Amino acid sequence: MRDFKDERSTSRTESVEEVSVESTSIFRMADECDKLFDKLSQPASQMPAPHPPQASPAEKVPLDRRVGEFHSRFRAWASYLGVFAAEHLNLDARLREQPELADIVLLTLDKLRANLQQRKSRQHSHCCY
Repeated sequence: MRDFKDERSTSRTESVEEVSVESTSIFRMADECDKLFDKLSQPASQMPAPHPPQASPAEKVPLDRRVGEFHSRFRAWASYLGVFAAEHLNLDARLREQPELADIVLLTLDKLRANLQQRKSRQHSHCCY
């Protein structure tokens, strides 16, 4: 398991784009995920994905709609937990004394970010080659 504890104290003045896989805070990692969702939701970058012959009803829903639904759920989760609240009230601040819980949230966001980046890369390769 990665050790995010020492990295969370890094200043938040750096841009989110500079954040590596080892993000410095829940706020930054969630912000990066939110931006990836935005990029995936842009209609210009969407390519119709072929459906498998035996696709389930959920798989037949257009990708842009599914991404939009997941993005809405992500924003609801972030709002409910105060991920993007003021620095002294946000989830980072509330979990400062519970680093194990913060690590779980960071690892989950890291996995989401990796999956969103992978999807974005696949979209890019389908639309541009």
